[in-house]
Amino acid sequence: MYLRIIENKPLFRLLFKTRAEDVWALLEDLLLKHFEKKNIFLFEAQPEKIYHLNEIIHQLKDIFQKELTSAPPPYVFFLSKKNQPPPQSYLLRPGKIYFTSDLKKDLQDALSEIKLFFKIEGLREDLLELVLPATSEPNLILPYKEIFFSPKDQKCFFCRTYLHESHNCPGLEVIDIYSSYSKLLNYSLRELSEKIKANLLTEEPQDEILSLFFSRNFYLFPSFLRVVFYLYGEIDNFSMLGLNFSLPVKGGELSLALEDLIHRRFEQAERRFKAIEEEDFRKELGLSQIEFFKGDFNRALYYLESALSMVNTPFLKGFIYFYKGYIYHYLGDPFNAEENYKLSLKEDSSFFPSFYYLNLLIYEREELVEKIFPFFQHPYVIYLSFLEPVFIKHQKVLEEYLEKAMDRIREETVERLKEAEDKFHKIKDIMLEEEISEINEKLRKIRKEAYEGGIALVEKAGKRAMELALELNGYIFSKLKKYQKELASYKDRYQILVEFWNKYPYKAEDVYFGQRLKSSYEIMDKLSKLMKRSEIAKELKFIGKEITKLKQQLEDLGKLKPMLEKKWKFRKKLVKFIRNFSLAEAGLLLIYIIPMFYQNLNLLGPFLSLPYFFLFSFLLFLIVLILVQFED
Repeated sequence: MYLRIIENKPLFRLLFKTRAEDVWALLEDLLLKHFEKKNIFLFEAQPEKIYHLNEIIHQLKDIFQKELTSAPPPYVFFLSKKNQPPPQSYLLRPGKIYFTSDLKKDLQDALSEIKLFFKIEGLREDLLELVLPATSEPNLILPYKEIFFSPKDQKCFFCRTYLHESHNCPGLEVIDIYSSYSKLLNYSLRELSEKIKANLLTEEPQDEILSLFFSRNFYLFPSFLRVVFYLYGEIDNFSMLGLNFSLPVKGGELSLALEDLIHRRFEQAERRFKAIEEEDFRKELGLSQIEFFKGDFNRALYYLESALSMVNTPFLKGFIYFYKGYIYHYLGDPFNAEENYKLSLKEDSSFFPSFYYLNLLIYEREELVEKIFPFFQHPYVIYLSFLEPVFIKHQKVLEEYLEKAMDRIREETVERLKEAEDKFHKIKDIMLEEEISEINEKLRKIRKEAYEGGIALVEKAGKRAMELALELNGYIFSKLKKYQKELASYKDRYQILVEFWNKYPYKAEDVYFGQRLKSSYEIMDKLSKLMKRSEIAKELKFIGKEITKLKQQLEDLGKLKPMLEKKWKFRKKLVKFIRNFSLAEAGLLLIYIIPMFYQNLNLLGPFLSLPYFFLFSFLLFLIVLILVQFED
């Protein structure tokens, strides 16, 4: 069995700037204690001794803890039955142990006899991974940044990984580059990490996440020049890119040249740009990109300098100074890079890429995490730094800072969500079932985005929570207005009843009516005071019940009033009848009494008998009754 040590040079250079010989010398000494050296980086091993790799890797991590911190050792350990290189098509992670499938049984048998945790994971048919305690995944959100340092030796200009050469960056395939980055912000850091790993380590990626990952530095790509070319007159500074905008459809030679550049038809693009005779900064920017793809950075910088002399807006100056700074940064010229980043921020303080890469430059020079990580609060910077390969050494500390920044952003949204939920719970008892169901669904979606989504979804959830709170405020206001209107109408009805009661002469007999009026007044007085409170939402349920109670009482009184009116009317007619009948009877009585004292009136004698008295009395009764009954 052969053990091949594969050095990851980009990661090695990043972690061990001045101690390269020390690292390999120590590792070689540790390996020679248990394995026979056949060649540089090649050893012969016995299956029963493979467990020593766990101790060796642990020792490497302990001795070089300061240099590694969160990063794995920059070596891949590859086991094979024959002296053969590992498969080229799979990304091998530094700090991991891989072996060919024909060694599986030998390793299982040998390791099973030792009291040491191990696990064998199948990666593909001819390649497996041996997981030992020393090679297990670190407790990080993004525990695999070492993948970004393979397999190329030169860093990609655009995505800053070593997964491919610059001119083959998958991000160049993304046409709507700014919208692509906006989509990236929809993912939480953990979800983003899981999706990138799942798609990066498979031969057939099923998700757009890799395109979003590779194009995250959108401001570096030729397709971003669409924004610069077509919106430079509308965008005064970089922060205005946060607004919703649409790119206009343009024609002409300049537009055709840009499309050729974006689709990497470089010869045709160069011919079109150079055919434009008038001075135009856009022509210079296009030619600068073409020179970059040719590999002539000096010419690219020349065209950028030429474009700089033709522009005067903060956005354009900030963009060009940044691009110059980034080229110098990429070429390993930190002095000129820093100068241009600072000039970019001087022209446009909102140009966050300059801020980010200036701090990245400081980190590369000093590695003072506490000096720069606390400044990574901008949503764009949070995602860029999280995915930045250079920060692999301090990934754990970085993630702690970024999670705090995410929590601060999420905190505002959660506060708005809580406000909306509180309002909803205060008024849900007065809402219809379909209204409650609709609000619950809205709250469910907002909660999911607020707690599980990325920054874009968190901010979107915050806006939706605020809109929902306003919607509920509107609902509360409309309910209050409805109750106020109802109360006003009930007060009018109450006033009519009071006026009736004040005139009603038989209060002692109908006490119930007066008691209900008094109760109605107390309810209206209570409602008037409640409706003036500032925290009206929590009172709406009670107000609704009291309004219903008041309505019922007034309806009962309204039904009782006609009965009392009839009683009153009857009593009035009865009094009038008694009075009129009494007067009529008195007159009739006088007619019967007077003839007793005057003899000349005896002619009426036949009519002054008692039977006639009763007859006339009955006739008077009927006449008075009829007159009273039909009197208005």
